[in-house]
Amino acid sequence: MTTFGMLVAFFAGLVIGGLAMSATALWRSRSERRGPYDALVRTAFARIAADDHAGAAESLRQACRIDSGDDAVYLLLGSQLRRSGDASRAAQVADLLLARRDQRPEIAAAAWLLKGRLAEAVERYDDALAAYAIAAERDPGSVQALVARGRLLSRMRRWPDAIEVGDRLTKLNPQRGKLIAARRRVLLATELLAEGRAKEALSEAETALSDVDDLAAAHLSTGDAKFQLGRVGEAARSWQTSARLAPAISPLVVDRLEQLGAVSGDRDRARQFATEVAEGGGSWRVVAWLAADALARGAPLEAQRWCEELERVAPRSASAARLRARCDASMSESSPPPRLAATLAHWSDEPPWTDPWSCRRCGHRDEEFEWRCSSCHAWGSSH
Repeated sequence: MTTFGMLVAFFAGLVIGGLAMSATALWRSRSERRGPYDALVRTAFARIAADDHAGAAESLRQACRIDSGDDAVYLLLGSQLRRSGDASRAAQVADLLLARRDQRPEIAAAAWLLKGRLAEAVERYDDALAAYAIAAERDPGSVQALVARGRLLSRMRRWPDAIEVGDRLTKLNPQRGKLIAARRRVLLATELLAEGRAKEALSEAETALSDVDDLAAAHLSTGDAKFQLGRVGEAARSWQTSARLAPAISPLVVDRLEQLGAVSGDRDRARQFATEVAEGGGSWRVVAWLAADALARGAPLEAQRWCEELERVAPRSASAARLRARCDASMSESSPPPRLAATLAHWSDEPPWTDPWSCRRCGHRDEEFEWRCSSCHAWGSSH
């Protein structure tokens, strides 16, 4: 080997050795940095699980000082800052992420979603909607961006736009999207009914049912629309279907059937339905309705039977005591029977009430129907 060749080999060895030493030092530096970094991130996750968002934000802030290149951790920091009430710093984090070039679509979408939530929190709704729209564009597979936009549109009562977002969500999550869109159609139908636009309301409710045929609220709205259109028989069937799907709304159906009876002069349908609900273990309010109905018809023995049932299913209800007192009074021709006398004596020992039969909904005062307002027909609305 010539002298020149030996010199070249020597210098090459120095270069390779230096690079190796540099790489080893860099690896050691990153390894040492990664240890506390990972510990801080794990601590942040633990604090998030404990709903300590301020503590999680502090751990993430320290982690970002060690390694500022992890976009996902920065995004998590912004989210925790928002949850802990530090909106200003959360916005700075979102802007920092969006300022970076070649941002991954899912990171950019999440950053825009964060900006939208921050804007919504201070009621800058147009800015929030715009941010949610950009988030959905950046990541077309993002369900959260559509959900956030749809919820805000619903809060703003912009039902057609909210329904359109629900339809878009159906493409990503068919079951959830259809249910959300159907519920929003029912809310739109309710507003249309309040405006007297029964045909349009019926169309929205029936469209909701075509997507979700077991949605009780849609059947209830369908019945309301048909009632306004004079199709009372169909309305009653729709109402009763809604109660079968959701027994908790049986009192609302009793109200509607009672209203139908007031129009037709026939309360038998409401009475029959209420009896079926009560005998099936339904709401105590329906039992109370049956007791009051029997008293109104002058059927004290029937009223007594329903009062006994009401005392069984709602023994601590003031309504049970008052209906029982009325029932006992209706069966007495002169002096109060022993049970009524005991009830009246118990009431005489109670502190005086300012206005126990005042309706919280409409303010109507009626000493006879504490359990249900005789004016607006609200159930259990007294105070």
